[in-house]
Amino acid sequence: MVKSLEVDKSCQAERILGVLWDPEEDAFDFSTEIREDLQPYIHLLAWPTKMIALRYAGDVAYECVAYFRFDYGEVIHCTFVEAKAKVVPLQYLSTPRKELEAAVLGAQLVNSICENHFFPVKRRFLWCDSDTVVSWIKSDQQRYKPFVAHWSVSITNPEEWYWVGTKCNPAVDLMKWGNGTEIKSESRWYRGPDFLYRGAEEWPKQDRLRIEVAKELRASLLLHHIVLPDSLIERMCHISRWPVVVRTIATVFRFVVNCRRRVQKKLIEALWRSSKRSGVRGFPSVEVPLQQKQYLAAENLLGKAVQADQFADEVKTLWRNKELSTSQAIPLERSSALYCLAPFLDEDGVIRMEGRTEAAEYASFDVRFPIVLPKDHVVTTSLLEHYHREYGHSSRESVVNEVRSSST
Repeated sequence: MVKSLEVDKSCQAERILGVLWDPEEDAFDFSTEIREDLQPYIHLLAWPTKMIALRYAGDVAYECVAYFRFDYGEVIHCTFVEAKAKVVPLQYLSTPRKELEAAVLGAQLVNSICENHFFPVKRRFLWCDSDTVVSWIKSDQQRYKPFVAHWSVSITNPEEWYWVGTKCNPAVDLMKWGNGTEIKSESRWYRGPDFLYRGAEEWPKQDRLRIEVAKELRASLLLHHIVLPDSLIERMCHISRWPVVVRTIATVFRFVVNCRRRVQKKLIEALWRSSKRSGVRGFPSVEVPLQQKQYLAAENLLGKAVQADQFADEVKTLWRNKELSTSQAIPLERSSALYCLAPFLDEDGVIRMEGRTEAAEYASFDVRFPIVLPKDHVVTTSLLEHYHREYGHSSRESVVNEVRSSST
């Protein structure tokens, strides 16, 4: 097209790049040659169907790199889009936490690319060479401490995350600059990893077990609201004399025995039998006084109740030690009142103490292994007052000796 350079001044011509143009009539035509490998994407409008992002966490920086993957029939083409790096903070972070922050950086890079490109990406793949981070992202964040929980929630859809081996991760090349890594147009840094040019069924698979970092798990605290009935000690506080307390509890044991005998259709063992009745409330009975074993059971029950009230942690520890060997026994807390003693549980679950009296084979079991009672408890006070009155208000040493020589 030949055009005269003489332009009528009356026409509305514009000077662009040193040339006068008539916007209504003039046009600029040009031609160019397109590489053969790019022609399918230009003429057939082949858009990227996948966006790939890979990340890596080093000792001094985090790195991530993103690629577009074009699929058209059997033709697969990958191209470099963007890379980003960030220096590790001065504050100390464990390696799993560094890898998690690198994953957050990769997610932010992917979101930024999608917001600033008009390409309709059908699917996104985010790859990480840390199976711990992948497990964190795909797990329930409430199981972890605030750091892991917060950053895991801020990451994109967990279904987009996959594991890849470090050797197949091109983001590692950014950290190994100058150590044999080639950053050229034909290198994997620009072309992407080799597995992207194969089918999805040949991509890396996570065949290892999930790794849990114990120190990142949130402590589980189970809180229960339990309403306990009135304890035996509270019910016995209004009884001041020790023999009356023991006899009352022994009578309860007799009542339990009579309930069982009634079911078995046996005679009820009554403490006394009225001359006007042939039995207790119409049931056949026989008069039997309280037996010595019932008194002992009552004293043991009082001892267990007091110990459960004052030595709850010690009782739990001693019960656990009964199932363990001597070498595996759990020691008591140093702050425990029983730490300097040698406590153990007898057959009835009562805490007793070992000592030099253990070698006295002529003495009874109760004397060789006395029951441990707290010094400032109401039951202990009632017991000492009973022996103090029983032996004519003797001295303190005499009362202590009588208590130790008794069965309590």
